Amino acid sequence: MIMVLEGDVFMQAKGKTYLYIAGIFEILLGVLTLGLIFYAMTMNNSASIKVFGTYPKDMPSLQLLGIYIQIGLQIIAGLLGILFANKREKYKICQLLALFLLGILIYNYILMEVNAQAMISAFVSVIPPLLYYMGASRNKDTLLK
Repeated sequence: MIMVLEGDVFMQAKGKTYLYIAGIFEILLGVLTLGLIFYAMTMNNSASIKVFGTYPKDMPSLQLLGIYIQIGLQIIAGLLGILFANKREKYKICQLLALFLLGILIYNYILMEVNAQAMISAFVSVIPPLLYYMGASRNKDTLLK
């Protein structure tokens, strides 16, 4: 456990737990989405229509590019969240990654067909970046005290 000496008290970053949990979720979501995309690209089945609204190879290339960028950012953000969880001075990197992930998610869901399943998926996908942002903000608060 890494502690930071501040006066006579050892202080731990407040957002550490949030960043660990969000980092693990981001990695899992990125790997699962990558697996689903590759599975759906190779198979023409109704499951891919339920998940993506269409067959991935029929998707507009801009939407597919957005999904690939999202997957890459999720994995990178997850790893950085775990690495920087107790490094309070790295809060800006984590905040920017969280905001960028939220922007990419919103971009992808604007391009996607809106149905009940897509709304549930959007809600679940937004939780880890919000946790990530909360953890980075709590680390910032710890740094400022």
